[in-house]
Amino acid sequence: MILNFKASIKIFGVVTVIIGIAMFVPMCVSLCFGEYAVAKAFLVCALPLIAAGMLAVLLVPRTDINSLSLRDGFFIVVVCWVMVSVWGAFPFMVSGDIPNFIDAFFESASGYTTTGSTLLFDVEVLSKGCLFWRSFNHWLGGMGIILMTLVMLPMLGSGGSRLVKAEATGPIYESGDFSARKSSWKLYIVYLVVTVLMYVMLRFGGLHPFDAAVHMFGALGTGGFSCFNTSIGTYDSAYVDYVTSFFMLVCSINFTLVVYACSGKMKKALLDAELLLFNGIVVASTIFVTVMLWKSGTYKDFAQSLRYGFFHVCSLASSSGYSTDTVGPWPVPCKIVLFFLMIIGGCAASTSGGIKVIRLLLLFKIFKRSLQEKRHPGLVCNVALNGRVLSPDTQKNVLSYCICYAAAAVIATVLLSFDGIDLHTSIATCVSSLSNIGPDYWFDGRVMCFGLLSPLGKLLNVALMFLGRLEFLSIAMLFSRSFRDRV
Repeated sequence: MILNFKASIKIFGVVTVIIGIAMFVPMCVSLCFGEYAVAKAFLVCALPLIAAGMLAVLLVPRTDINSLSLRDGFFIVVVCWVMVSVWGAFPFMVSGDIPNFIDAFFESASGYTTTGSTLLFDVEVLSKGCLFWRSFNHWLGGMGIILMTLVMLPMLGSGGSRLVKAEATGPIYESGDFSARKSSWKLYIVYLVVTVLMYVMLRFGGLHPFDAAVHMFGALGTGGFSCFNTSIGTYDSAYVDYVTSFFMLVCSINFTLVVYACSGKMKKALLDAELLLFNGIVVASTIFVTVMLWKSGTYKDFAQSLRYGFFHVCSLASSSGYSTDTVGPWPVPCKIVLFFLMIIGGCAASTSGGIKVIRLLLLFKIFKRSLQEKRHPGLVCNVALNGRVLSPDTQKNVLSYCICYAAAAVIATVLLSFDGIDLHTSIATCVSSLSNIGPDYWFDGRVMCFGLLSPLGKLLNVALMFLGRLEFLSIAMLFSRSFRDRV
């Protein structure tokens, strides 16, 4: 079977038009702040993208997009994510804020994959338009580029389900939740409602409209870009900390559960096994970190220990990476807990990164089944989740993903060490990119910045961001021998 290139080009054209139109939003922001040169840069980038995208849609002969295969889906998803990251880099370069292509590409990819890592030593020197654009990319990439395209492109039909399946995060894919364009609309309606609600609450906390929008995009996309070098800590407000923590957690849970809750299926949503475990991890981690901070005297009282402990647990568990204070003086056990939260991440089908809580749960169930079968050789045990028995293929996929994650982290750490970086920093850097979480600090208290890496080191981390966001399978499919033989 060969790839459906005609359908692929049409979809690439639609995605290009969407990104071009999106650039008008930061252009308007630039105009509001009197940054006319920056506004012109966004216009110069947007118009060619819209024109090229429209040409691709209109000039390519009609094709049946419903006939897209899963192989086509993997190809389109990978190319789209790389493509939008390239398009997103143009405004940074044309405006002169980040003139180097590799640096601009890194910042753009970090935005769309909701990683939030930056190579800028001082983000406050960026223009307001570019600050808004890189955070807006979090919001665009949070729910998925393909899911957004499915909402706006009714002609995708059943072919859209294969695209979303190739892009969706997590080991379990329920076609009832993603295959229909109507369901995609529900997800985006919930996303928009949560967006408006957080913006209003941040404005109520006294934030400037621009600051509220930037941090809203960063929290809901669980990316963590800020317009200040000191991140959320700039405000030194318990109210802002708790509001941001709440919405980071909301966007770390499976969005289909939010749709269930809004559709009157509250019991089904609340009893979801992954959600229960995720809540348990957050609560247990918060209690542990808070008590350790309080007992060690890091903060003056229990209330402050709870405030800072809860915020950083939510930030890393959601893969957002926001900070309110340096963790350098924190006890080592607290840092270890935060590091493992980076690896685990949030829930499947959310905007968060990491290996996902559902995989952690399934690994435990698979391990438990193995023990039972060892103890009772004649016993056949099934692995079930939420009342559904999982197929052997799903179980193999979970194990394969975890092995790939570990292997990628080890190999990338070794490669990054050639940049002259110490072991601890190399490990933290690779896990940060692979889990799509760019915390604003290293665990020794230093400000995290990728600007010291070589061009190859930066591109390596970009590759890790894509691997983490697309969860290996989509990219591995492109480089598999069977895929190449059939193209």
